[in-house]
Amino acid sequence: MNSTAVLLCWLLGEGYITIANSFTGGLGVSRYKADINRDHRFTEADSLNGRKKLFCLISRQTFSSANLAAAMLKMSGRVTLIGQPTRGGSGALTPAATAWGTLFRLSGFKTVVTVKNGSWYDADPGIAPDVYLADPAVFFDREKLTEIINGL
Repeated sequence: MNSTAVLLCWLLGEGYITIANSFTGGLGVSRYKADINRDHRFTEADSLNGRKKLFCLISRQTFSSANLAAAMLKMSGRVTLIGQPTRGGSGALTPAATAWGTLFRLSGFKTVVTVKNGSWYDADPGIAPDVYLADPAVFFDREKLTEIINGL
């Protein structure tokens, strides 16, 4: 999740990752800020927020941590998602260790959720784009994609 949090901070100024505990029903929000330009200060220079119109291309190949990023970008309301619904699968990994020190991660009991109008929604089934692209060939057609984005 660290890379996703840094990406959110760079694009939005600060990142929020919302998690639900599937056992207890507990809900939580983690807020992240990052010193992107490494000047030891959290300033506007660390982010693209407000300086650019932001778009994110998503598809059925978007899953796991990329689905987490898509969910949080959509929840921010400041990034337009273009493409097709994501595949989902953005559960939080749980670190574990054996008695002899082998470290590994496995699917955990925490799931990624989005918040909209005070309601919490599971992001695992996938995230719907704001602008749907029926033809996957458009994903690789730079001129057509630019035309679509400029028309928004």
